[in-house]
Amino acid sequence: MVIAGAGRNGTEAAGEFVASSVLLKKLDERLPAGSQDSNLEVILKTDLIDGKTGEPAIVATYVW
Repeated sequence: MVIAGAGRNGTEAAGEFVASSVLLKKLDERLPAGSQDSNLEVILKTDLIDGKTGEPAIVATYVW
């Protein structure tokens, strides 16, 4: 597993995403049935307000 982002704020958002059961549930709802043994890429976005990282949101997923 690789969890990373573009810069400090991107990495912080990625870490927040994988640590949140609420956000991971949102991811699970987007994945096709039977994909639990597949590779997965998730593209996230976050807002930056006064240099602080906002809540991450899923932009896209790719399963192969």
